[in-house]
Amino acid sequence: MRPSANKLIGVDLVEIRKAKSFYKAHRDCLSSFFTKQEIAYVRRNKRPYVSLAVLLAAKEAVFKAMGGAEGRLACFSDVCVMPGRNAGQKNDLKISFVVRKKYVVVQCAGI
Repeated sequence: MRPSANKLIGVDLVEIRKAKSFYKAHRDCLSSFFTKQEIAYVRRNKRPYVSLAVLLAAKEAVFKAMGGAEGRLACFSDVCVMPGRNAGQKNDLKISFVVRKKYVVVQCAGI
């Protein structure tokens, strides 16, 4: 059963230290998980693992909101998240995030 557009919600939390470990282990194969634009967003930051934490949490929150594999998405590559870049795109989801010292929290809601 697919959720209706006005009832979509997903929340995820990623520990920054885990994102840092993930980045160190996979920095050369990020294209397996992310688009070129997302990778550029991560690498622009002087602390790329923080941007990576935002993207990981955002993709998971969207995945949860859309019903995961049972909904409209099959995998993370079905989602492209670019913080601050939604001009000119049709957007049915609102994504917000908070970065703290130890973690990132992302909320995704259908609008």
